[in-house]
Amino acid sequence: MAKGKQLTPDDLATVDQLCDEFEIAWLLSGGRESLNQWVEKAPAPLRSKMFAELLALDGQLRTRQSESSFMCSLSRICLFDVVMPDPDESSFLGEGRLASISTARHALIDCPTFAGLTRTVAERLEDSFTESRFVKGDAVMTQGSPTQGLFIVLAGQLEIRKASASGESAVLDHCGPGSVVGEMSLLSGETCTATVIATGEVQTLTLSAESFAELREEFPEIEIALSQLVSDRLGRREIDALCGRILGGYRLIRCIGRGGMGVIYECHPEHEPQRRVALKMLRHRFVHDAAVVDLFHRESEVLQNLRHRNVVEVYDSFVDVRTRFFVLELFDGTDLRQVLRQHGRLAEPTVRRLIGQIAAGLCHAHSQNVVHLDIKPENVLLDRTGRAALADFGLCQDLDQDQADLYIKGTPAYMAPEQLCGDAVTPSSDWYALGCVMAELATGRRLFQDRDPVNLLELKRATVPSADWPALNVSEELRDVLSGLIHPDPACRHWNADQLCAWADVTPELTAEIASKDDSDATST
Repeated sequence: MAKGKQLTPDDLATVDQLCDEFEIAWLLSGGRESLNQWVEKAPAPLRSKMFAELLALDGQLRTRQSESSFMCSLSRICLFDVVMPDPDESSFLGEGRLASISTARHALIDCPTFAGLTRTVAERLEDSFTESRFVKGDAVMTQGSPTQGLFIVLAGQLEIRKASASGESAVLDHCGPGSVVGEMSLLSGETCTATVIATGEVQTLTLSAESFAELREEFPEIEIALSQLVSDRLGRREIDALCGRILGGYRLIRCIGRGGMGVIYECHPEHEPQRRVALKMLRHRFVHDAAVVDLFHRESEVLQNLRHRNVVEVYDSFVDVRTRFFVLELFDGTDLRQVLRQHGRLAEPTVRRLIGQIAAGLCHAHSQNVVHLDIKPENVLLDRTGRAALADFGLCQDLDQDQADLYIKGTPAYMAPEQLCGDAVTPSSDWYALGCVMAELATGRRLFQDRDPVNLLELKRATVPSADWPALNVSEELRDVLSGLIHPDPACRHWNADQLCAWADVTPELTAEIASKDDSDATST
């Protein structure tokens, strides 16, 4: 990738997804995954970024794996490792400790997040990070009180506890080297939502609240940089800095997903604890990116105007903790990507019912002059009754909008040829993507598997459906529908929307296992 080129939200989502897949494969193989093979899975323009991310992640995973190693990785925050003294020693004092702190401070400032800071600002920030030491039982942060600063753990373990209104205290999580605590209270100025206690001797890099206030006053760009730094941690765990907080009248319960632009939380209205909704937060790294903020706002605005059973509903939107949120319908089942991973190819009656529901949602969106432009299995959600709904309208487009200056966007494997090469898009482009999803549901594998965009475009342009392509074990009717949807020429593409929508019905067989598990859990409680 050319130096200085900014990654799009789609690029970041691709890198995030591949990193997640690499981590799972790494754990299953015992660390025998080849970095080069995984780098090659990314599109060519992203491989430089991909290599840096995988190198950091590989280092972090090896740190966790080796009990004899005294390397504490902060690689999910920035690309460095810090040699720490033996944790069995009675004290952290010594020359090795001082060298480690100095190394950590330099490496922290050298990380990509702070690349945009001038030397003067970077040096001031580096000087503001100091060492803190805690012993077993010390409170690093106290629930209900302002944080004393931002703490990056270099050695030791912290326990995160939360007290209820009745006074009962529960352990939410533990965190070790590389973890960040105190960031949201520091950035928002609000009190801590949990108490953080040292379980033994703990060593941290600390940016005090007083130092941060002085730096923010003199150098506003530091607040932006720190927001981007801590956003790298948000969404990585179910319980993070926002959980337990009330934002915009909604209490956040747990993190349930993350994408290129946003992090999604399960929450409930403050005065309706039994009602569950989802809250989508714009990642802090994008709060000053006007183009991304516009995309996020447009998704919220579009969904608030699309009221349909097969489109995820948005209820509210607001600004808090210096970023944007919108509240949407919570789907407590699964998505079609997970369905495919669990079940593989689906029976034709199930495929028809799912495609019918997606088609109904598409027809409604198109009737409102909105094209989705990112139809794929992971963007189709299922609730526990088997109702399907289109989600993630972050790349959608108003058909009345001038397309002259629009960039190519979407997921290449599902994009129509005209969309993939940057030509004008129409509702036909969404129907092509639906055909790709239909084929994947019926076969259990992607219709187009080449990851190189150039090769993919050539393949899609050259592929003219015929009676024996693809080789599907489905009815002639379904084969004919598929052939009409995936024709490379939009002028020759055809479909009967009424026919497809008539197939719509719930698919409880796909979510019965989830409902059954919840019933079992409720019975055993």
